[in-house]
Amino acid sequence: SMMQLVIHLTKIPAFVFLGFQFTEHLWLLAILSLAGVVGAGLGVIALRRVNTDLFFVLMRLALAAAGLHIAYQLLTMVI
Repeated sequence: SMMQLVIHLTKIPAFVFLGFQFTEHLWLLAILSLAGVVGAGLGVIALRRVNTDLFFVLMRLALAAAGLHIAYQLLTMVI
């Protein structure tokens, strides 16, 4: 979490340098920040309730599905 914070904070000067106008998108940034906090809280609650073995099975299935989706996209771009 700390590394993500540091990385995201280093992006702010880069975006400002490139001319991104944060003030035009403050409402969207606020909504997405709130959604991130709420989602993290719900994730913690879900992790407390889910069996560890079940969590790892579900995580492996989700990663396999994501990998298959990426492979499919790659194949459709090549063909």
